[in-house]
This record gives sequence, structure tokens and C-alpha cells, in this order.
Amino acid sequence: MSAIVTAAVSCRNTRRLIPGAVITAPTNLPLSGMAHSISCLAGPLQMTHRRIRRLHSSPIPATHSDTGAPWLTCPRPVAPCPPYQPNQKQKPSNQHQRKRPVMADLTPTIARRKPDPVPAIFPLPERDATGERLEMYEDTKAVLQVPWMGVVTMAFSHYPTFYRTLWQGLRPLCASAEFVAACADLRDVTEAAIADQPSLLQQFRDMGYGPVEIDQINAMIEIFSHGNMPYILIATAARLLLEGHEIGTGSSVTPNTTTHGPEPLTKLVLMERHHGNAGIHALYDDIEATLGLPFVNTDYRALARWPSYFDAAWGALRDQVDTPDHTAAVATVHAKTVSLIESLPNPNGLTSAALIAAAEADGAKEQITDTVRLFQWLLPGLLVNVAIFQAQMQG
Repeated sequence: MSAIVTAAVSCRNTRRLIPGAVITAPTNLPLSGMAHSISCLAGPLQMTHRRIRRLHSSPIPATHSDTGAPWLTCPRPVAPCPPYQPNQKQKPSNQHQRKRPVMADLTPTIARRKPDPVPAIFPLPERDATGERLEMYEDTKAVLQVPWMGVVTMAFSHYPTFYRTLWQGLRPLCASAEFVAACADLRDVTEAAIADQPSLLQQFRDMGYGPVEIDQINAMIEIFSHGNMPYILIATAARLLLEGHEIGTGSSVTPNTTTHGPEPLTKLVLMERHHGNAGIHALYDDIEATLGLPFVNTDYRALARWPSYFDAAWGALRDQVDTPDHTAAVATVHAKTVSLIESLPNPNGLTSAALIAAAEADGAKEQITDTVRLFQWLLPGLLVNVAIFQAQMQG
């Protein structure tokens, strides 16, 4: 039994009204679940949830207080999984031929460079951070409007002088409207680069995932679709500076006054390796081997919270890694990232000499440089992979 309701529906994620919406849903379904059946009559324009969400911006509440930390130089803005079997992974349907992404007309100042050997990294989990390091974690998240400290910046902060200098130098830029716009631009380029991906949404529904769970997975993907952009720009700035390049086209920025991040979550729930059974261990081993990494990024561990979903989603993605289309998309994202960070202002005047001196002060310049190169190499691929996860949920 279903009911059809015509109303001006308020979307809880956009805080905007969708006039003249027709909702078709079972009579016993809560109103919050009816949003999945909305089809707008206002015209042919079809907007995904993310596109609608990005139209919303609201002033940041002026309730943040300064931590008093000496490194701040400007005010703060406000079910068990079955054993993993790679040979059973789903390949993209032949009915969905993906277009090769157009390479950016850019020759980046720096090429992607994976250090060999891959350096050991020392990210300190948020739960274990204390003192100044915890303050830097919280400030980084607040300025970037993300609910997690990325592995990239956790690894950077293992070297205190280096990360203090890097974050102090980039903080005013990261808190600017120009930086927020660059992140949005990079996201658009990333999502355009992956072209036509087959939808797996019906497959997930057939597996038993209902509207609420699909909403939760989409919300998790949105966190990383938004939050990975500032992290890759920070890593790219660090690599340019450590390799002797300067960044910035001026010193003037416009402070950001909008909330651009997704709805805040208190904590991400991660499926750590030691939480999982043999199936999760095999899945994580396969991710590391396929991507050539010694660790599993936060994004994958967060999505593995739904093991059967993630097993299918990763399987569909796995077969694309290192194909010409995937490689071209990654190269496009890398080139765009370098171009963006070179074109942004440098309000605190962070120089190559200053960051190199900070790395030397930690007594680990080569180790730091290789760590930065590792993350700056892997992040373009991570952005592309998260965009593919997002596309899999469309339909």
C-alpha cells in the first residue's frame, strides 16, 4: 500500500523547500524516508543530493574561542564479511561504456612521484593525541570543516616543527573564501574525470540495504568527497615548498564566512583491521596490494563499516585501477591540484626556505620529504576512487 503526497517538502540536508514535489511511499514509512521517492515537477532539471547540498551555505556561528595555542596567528573561523575473493569481483557492465576523461591542458610543475622505498609513516590516531598536538588536530579540522584528521596530516604532525610551520603558514589561506572555491573547483574536475560509471544502487538494495542505510553510506561518502580536497592541496603545497618551489600569487585573501562542509558528525566509526575477521583482513590486504600502499586510508575503513556494501563497491572499483581511463583521471586531478595551489594567495608568506629549515630542525628532512611525496602521490588516486564510490550510489 502506498500513498502519494503533493507538498512543499523541506529537505533536511539542504534546509531548502522543494515546491510541488510528489512523494510516493508506503503509508507506514516515516516522512523522513519519503525523500527517496521525490520527483520534482518544477522542470527537467535533475539535481543530485550533493549538488543541492552544495547550494546551501550559512554563516558560521561565532561561538568558537581561541585555544590560546602559541602557533595560532589568526582567529579561528568559525555483520561479518565473507572471505574476500578477488576473482569474484564485479566488472563494470558493458552497457555503460565510460568515456575517457579529458586530460587537463596543464603541464604540472611537479610530476607524480612515489618514493622508493616507501617510507615508514607515523600517524598518531586522534584518540591518542594530547596537548599541542591535539590542539593542532582540532584546529585543523575546524578550519577545514571536516570531522576527521586525515592520515596525511596525522603523519605530517609526527614532525612537530615541520607541521607547526606548515599549518601556521597555510592556516589563513585554508580559512579563506579563495581556498574554499578552489576545493569546489577541484571536486568538480575530479567528478567530471571519472565519466560514466555504472550504478550499483539496485544491487545494494537487492542485498538488503534500505533507504536509511543508503542515506548513511551517501553521507559518509560526502564527508570524504568534500574533505579530501583541502588535504590534497595542503600536501601539494608542502611538496612544492620542500622541493624548492614557491607558492602564491599575492597575500590578500577574503575570510570565509560560510559553512561549506557536510552536516557535522561527532566521530567517524572506522572498521580497523583488528576489528575485522579474516574477510576484512583479506579485503584490506587486497586494497594495500592493489594501490601499492602500506596502509588503508580512512575513507576505506569508514566505508567498511558496512562490510557487504564495501566488498561489492571495492570489487567494482578494483578492476578499474591502473586502466587507461583511471590513470588519465588521476593525472588530471594531480595537474589540477598543482595548478590550483600555485594560483592561490599566500597570505602568511610561507616560503620554501622556511619549510625546509623546519624539516631540518626536526632532524629528518629526507624522511619528511619522502612522507610528503608519498601522500601527494596517493591522494589524486584516492580522490578519483571516492568519486567512483559516489557515482556507484547514483540511480
